[in-house]
Amino acid sequence: MSVFMFEQQPEDLRFYVKQLATEAVQKSEPSAWFDVLYTEAKGDTAKIPWAKLTPHPYLT
Repeated sequence: MSVFMFEQQPEDLRFYVKQLATEAVQKSEPSAWFDVLYTEAKGDTAKIPWAKLTPHPYLT
């Protein structure tokens, strides 16, 4: 099991987030992708790579 939560996400989600971030940087708005990701997720935590809704095992 990887300690990097992002690596546990499906490949298409990783690609999508990377694409959003790349486009935002190209527009000189490096954090704009963050709002887009949350808006498009519409509350679906499966679409947010870091939303685990449980504490990390090392914390418990």
